[in-house]
Amino acid sequence: GLSPTIDRKVSSDTNYRTTGSQRIKVASGGEGGAQSGVTSSISINDRNFSSPNIGNAYSQVYLTLFEQDADRLSTTRLRESTTYLPHISLSGNTTTANSVFRYYSGAIIDPGLVAHNGVNKSKAYAGIDFTQTTPGGLSYDLAAVSYFNPDPEYYSRISANASQKIGLGRNRAYNLVLNAGINYAIDGDTEFDRLKFRSGNSSISTGATFNLGDVSIGTSYFIPNGLPNSIDSLLSTNINWRIKDNIAISGYYTPINKNSPKSPYGLNAVFKFGKEYHSPSLVLNWSQNTTSFGQSAAGNQLSANENVFGVFFRFGEPISPSRLN
Repeated sequence: GLSPTIDRKVSSDTNYRTTGSQRIKVASGGEGGAQSGVTSSISINDRNFSSPNIGNAYSQVYLTLFEQDADRLSTTRLRESTTYLPHISLSGNTTTANSVFRYYSGAIIDPGLVAHNGVNKSKAYAGIDFTQTTPGGLSYDLAAVSYFNPDPEYYSRISANASQKIGLGRNRAYNLVLNAGINYAIDGDTEFDRLKFRSGNSSISTGATFNLGDVSIGTSYFIPNGLPNSIDSLLSTNINWRIKDNIAISGYYTPINKNSPKSPYGLNAVFKFGKEYHSPSLVLNWSQNTTSFGQSAAGNQLSANENVFGVFFRFGEPISPSRLN
């Protein structure tokens, strides 16, 4: 198949915008011949001349210095372009009634037909994962993948997750799921013009989800830790509603988020065309994003807010109300 790869280019520009009128700081000058005391010197083709050494020289020297208030405007622009490259993979699995062991390898191949800022985007990978479910509702999985020539989108990592399902009454659609997980992002950092693009953050998380038939309400907390590129404190809540078999909506809210950038709110809607597993889906989403740039020299908080709208048409994926991207 084809897989997306992202090229990034950073450019910086600085200019000044005046905010006041010019004010004369110094104004002085004079003129006269060799006996007037006004002298000047010049250099032509690395040869120096001065007015006292030139006969009948007459000099005029006037100088005015101004000062003016102005704002310095510095702009850093990030441009991203996505290219789809050929992707081949080989995988196998050993499956039992309550477990799956999967092993896989593959490569994303850059044939050199598109310029990628002088960087070859080819990469190879290999990984394994294991998932186990017990009759008592306990489920856990372990996974590891390693990339050759990693980048922020395709990076090596080790992860482990566990969840416990607790029934709420006789209806199996009503239950409480407790979960915890750890993700260790090993590599994938890339730096452009002193700006670092990081791989998926390392994290330790815990959470709970109430499944009440067609409605589910969940919360997750990401715990600050000492892992490299660790995500900072983050509390996220979400609600999902499957309105019909082919229509679902969801939303999230993060009351605590000490990361930058951050997304406080978001909504997602999925409309599936058809009842088959591989029927296409139309996905609409909106998110409010905030990026913090620290404080200015005057101590004011600098940040940028934006509303991002997305429209996607997906094939081969079942409806999933909890998917927000």
